Amino acid sequence: MKKSILVILVALAASNLYAQGKHEMHAFYFFNVSNPAGFVAAIDKFAASDCGKRTPADIGLMAETINGSAASTHFVIASFEEVGDFAEMGALMQSCADAATMFQ
Repeated sequence: MKKSILVILVALAASNLYAQGKHEMHAFYFFNVSNPAGFVAAIDKFAASDCGKRTPADIGLMAETINGSAASTHFVIASFEEVGDFAEMGALMQSCADAATMFQ
C-alpha cells in the first residue's frame, strides 16, 4: 500500500513539473490600487466577457505586502504558452471595450 501511494505521489509530482514548463513567456503588470475589491471585480468582469474568454494567457493577480520602495500595491502576471500569444493579447486588449473599462 505504501509503495502504491509513493508511486502516485511521484507521478503527480512529475506531471506537475512537466506542466510548469509549458509557458514560454511571462509578463508582469504593476498597479497602485486604491480600491482592491473594485480592481478584483473589474478583472473578474473582464474574464467573464467574450473578450476575456479569448485571452491567450493564464492570468494571476497578487497583492503586494512587501515591495520595498515601489508604489505598486498589486501585480498581474500573464503567462503565455507561446511568445506569439503576447502580441495576440495586445491586439485583443486594444480592440476590446471590456479591456478598457477594466483599467479605469
